Formats: sequence, C-alpha cells, structure tokens
Amino acid sequence: MNCLEKEENLLRALEKDILAIGFVGDTTIPQLVWLASHTRYFEVPVSLVIPGPSGSEKSFALKTALKFIPEDAFELFHGMSEKAIIYSEDLDLRHKHLVIQEAAGMAEGHGRTFLRQLLSEGEGNPP
Repeated sequence: MNCLEKEENLLRALEKDILAIGFVGDTTIPQLVWLASHTRYFEVPVSLVIPGPSGSEKSFALKTALKFIPEDAFELFHGMSEKAIIYSEDLDLRHKHLVIQEAAGMAEGHGRTFLRQLLSEGEGNPP
C-alpha cells in the first residue's frame, strides 16, 4: 500500500490501494467511509449511513474501508440490540466513530432514539 500522507491526490491513491487488495467496482463507499473517519477530531464529526438493498455488498465495502482506518479510530459493532451501546462496558467513543454493521436491531424501540440522541447531541442517556 502507498503511504497516503505523501500523495498529492489522496483519493486517487486510496482508490488504487482499494483496488489493489481485490475490491472490484465503484470505490466511492470505501472512500467516503475513509474520509468520514478523519472527522473524528472535529467538533461535530460526520455521520454516514450506507443505504442499499440486501446483497448489494454494503458490508464488503465497509470492511474494505476499515482496512485503511486505524483500529483505534472506531468501535465496531456487528448486529446489535436496541440497548447494546448503553450497556457496553468501558465503551469510550471520544475521537472514535461508532461503526454499526447491521442496525436492524435498532430499528424499533428506544435504540433508535438513543442513537439519534448520540448523533445529534454527542451524548446519550438511557431511555
């Protein structure tokens, strides 16, 4: 992989690296995830949702992007219940992105409300 910090065109270099590890097709989603991850130190970090139908390779695009982001820059959750974030011990999201691979468990109940509060206010309290 290239050392991206020395590149004049970061996105073009990132695209080459993404394709070099076997990703096929449009690299927009991995690039957007990578860009969003760099806002973790902003006062208001960027939030990103990857919409699309089942089987459209959203998870693969996300996993590919995460290979280019330091592990200490995000907390990864695979499918989760509505209160998983609340009851996760020692979860420190300061200067990290919360990556939820499958948010179906958050679709109903208090989980969605809590997640919305976390996104809009940067903090949340259990409902």
